[in-house]
Amino acid sequence: MRPIQLQMSGLQSYREMQTVDFSQLVDAGVFGIFGPTGSGKSSILDAITLSLYGKVERASGGTQAIMNHAEQTLFVSFTFELTNAAGTERYRVERQFKRGAELSINGTISRLLHIKGTETIVLADKAGEVNQQVQHILGLSMQDFTRAVVLPQGKFAEFLTLTGKDRRQMLQRLFHLEQYGDHLSAKVSSKVKETDSTVKQLAAEQQGLGDASERALEEANAKLLEAEQEAVRSRLHLEQQEKSYDEHKQVFQWQIEKKALEQDTQKQQEQEPLILEKEQLLQKAEQAEKVRPYLEQHALAAKDVLTGETQLKIAAASQQTAETSYQQAVHKFEHAQQELASQEGPLLLRLDQLQQALIIQQELEQVQSQIQAAQLQEAEVKATLTHLQAEVSKSIETKQKAILKQTELKDQLKLVETKSVSRQLLQSASQEKKAIELLQAQELEAKKAREEKVVAYSAVEQSQLQLTGKLQAFQVKLSGWLKGLQETGLQVNLQGAAFTQFVPALQAYKERLKLSWKRQERHALAAILASELMDGDHCPVCGATEHPLKQISVVPAETANDLDANEERLRQVEELLQLAKEHQFTGQQLLRRISSVHRQAVDLAAVLAASGQEQAELTGEQSSEVWGEAAAGKEAVNANLGELHEDISFEALCEQWNEMKTNLDSCIFQLDELERGFQGLQKEHALLAQQFVQAGAQMQAAASLLSEADSRLASITTTLDEQLKGWQERYEELSWEAVDQQLEQLLANERLAEELRGRIEKSIPFLDELNGKIDELQRAAMEQDRTALQLHERLQGLAQLAADKSRQLALRAPGAAVPQLIAEATSALEQLRQLAQMTKLAHAAAQREQLLAAQRYSAAAEAAAAAARQLAQT
Repeated sequence: MRPIQLQMSGLQSYREMQTVDFSQLVDAGVFGIFGPTGSGKSSILDAITLSLYGKVERASGGTQAIMNHAEQTLFVSFTFELTNAAGTERYRVERQFKRGAELSINGTISRLLHIKGTETIVLADKAGEVNQQVQHILGLSMQDFTRAVVLPQGKFAEFLTLTGKDRRQMLQRLFHLEQYGDHLSAKVSSKVKETDSTVKQLAAEQQGLGDASERALEEANAKLLEAEQEAVRSRLHLEQQEKSYDEHKQVFQWQIEKKALEQDTQKQQEQEPLILEKEQLLQKAEQAEKVRPYLEQHALAAKDVLTGETQLKIAAASQQTAETSYQQAVHKFEHAQQELASQEGPLLLRLDQLQQALIIQQELEQVQSQIQAAQLQEAEVKATLTHLQAEVSKSIETKQKAILKQTELKDQLKLVETKSVSRQLLQSASQEKKAIELLQAQELEAKKAREEKVVAYSAVEQSQLQLTGKLQAFQVKLSGWLKGLQETGLQVNLQGAAFTQFVPALQAYKERLKLSWKRQERHALAAILASELMDGDHCPVCGATEHPLKQISVVPAETANDLDANEERLRQVEELLQLAKEHQFTGQQLLRRISSVHRQAVDLAAVLAASGQEQAELTGEQSSEVWGEAAAGKEAVNANLGELHEDISFEALCEQWNEMKTNLDSCIFQLDELERGFQGLQKEHALLAQQFVQAGAQMQAAASLLSEADSRLASITTTLDEQLKGWQERYEELSWEAVDQQLEQLLANERLAEELRGRIEKSIPFLDELNGKIDELQRAAMEQDRTALQLHERLQGLAQLAADKSRQLALRAPGAAVPQLIAEATSALEQLRQLAQMTKLAHAAAQREQLLAAQRYSAAAEAAAAAARQLAQT
């Protein structure tokens, strides 16, 4: 693809219509697009991609945020050439978009044009069709185009790391190798599948046919021979059976016929009396039938006599009528022949005269047509002559005006011509003034830019002060949090000391309770043993045979109940001791958590504060005070519990336990809240640190920009003063304010002079052309005058000829149109001839009718005589 021209407007930084002409660039073979960051280099490639495929690779969604924010429409047009074996073809793609939502755009115009010389053919005018046609013409999809032709920023690595499949498909489309790649693979795969299907089909057919080995074939032949022999035997047996069947069938048929004949014979015997009676009636009918023809013949003869008489009368009447008609027809025929003989000759003579008149009338009409054509031609020639004479007059008048105007232009040219020295002086002064004015505008822009940088620097300083205030507030929050942590640590230390003293007290109580329980148990066992001893038996403890304490050794019920209660109390104390140890361990874990989060808070305070070392020492002193207060509280708790070691009750221990457990749960809740609060403080610190880094970078950047703005402003001001002073020294005779106006007036005079010279130069060939036109018009007018005279003479001759033809026509057909007279004479002659023919035909018909009537009368008379003879015979 060879780029020719690119036009774009409203695309990113290109607001106005921009045209890039590649025709000269591509002649060098290789060219580059250079410029600083943000100057629009990639936008040129985006415009090419957008025009071809309607999308931009690096834009979200293909078209998001590619339109300039100040424009409402976007237009791209890309002209390119493709060269192949058939030659070079030129195409142009045009697309126009309008703004939709804030960032999205909608396509309004999409066209693909094929340029053939001066002819432009529209190949597609819809977005989808344009995309398909472009992909077909280039042989590249948008993905291939952005990988192989236009590589967007950051996409080169993707091109190099394409996988084998993607790279193969892209190279196929690039070099049009689809027919040797995917297409060939598809054909081979299809052929393999087809062959496999055929093999499977043949295998299935072979399986259906069974084994086809030589042994199987021999066995099949043997079976076939046996089957054929069996078939022969079966056919012989079948023939014998069919022959036997036919014989039995014939016998059966004879039996049926015999039975039917016997039944018919029996019926005939039963109907024999009736048949005899019918035979007698038949004989009588035959005799009557013999007499019947004679009776019918007599009746017919009488009827024929009556009919013959009637027909004879009708025939006589018809003969009389035919005779009368024949006489009338003879009279009419003779009269018609006389009329035809008397009028046919004059009518034929009249028709001949009228035919001659018709020829003369046609010749007269031709002459009149020639006269009209000549008159029209004469009128046209006269009109043309008049027009030419008017053109000659107009051209002569125009020539005079042109000569006068040329003289005026030469006078004006003398007035407006200027000297080249004055023009050069004014041009040089104006150019230097424009350069100075450009510097003045740059100075204003530099001042404005410096003011903006000052405002920006002040805003950054204000932001820095705000961040400092936020940091102080954060330090206050951190100090408050540390105070809360110290209070919670004091509570946890106190609760730890309480648990540390509570566990030994509970263990001592447990030991006392065990001793009491064992003592009660021994007494109970001794009482049980004493109650079981009999007098004279040896004591298993002391061996004595006398038992003086037997009567007082009965175990009271209260003792047994106390024993059970002490055992249950011992179990409760053990459970409480286990819980106390677990809570003691929980308190130690709380202290470790407090110590860890306290170290993190101290580190955070050291980072934040400017005097970090003092802050750390302060927090260390506060911690020492806390732990000192905790130790004093612990001693107080030890003293209180020490007083309870000897005489404390289980109820008092339980009460003390509940109070300690409640306090420890409260400490756990407070520590959880403090840890969550510290996490929030850490996040806030991270955000403040990030904001401080950003503010520092912004402050440094703002200071650098402000310094650059000051330097640029000083440089521009110095240059401006130097150039302004030099201009005033070089052009003392010129006014700063009026130099542009003087130059403009001088340039206007030069333009006017150039225009006047051009008009004078153009007037010379115009006058020459006008002189030639006048000569040509005068020659044409003379030619038209000659033609008009010839036409006038011809008209006079045609008028004389028309008068002669009119006189001849008046002599042959005066007063009426010749075709009408011919029609009337022809009609009269035709009527006479038709009347004669009709009367002739009527005469012949009447004669034939007379003959037929005579024949009918003769036949009727003969028929009547025959009928009378027949009647007489019957």
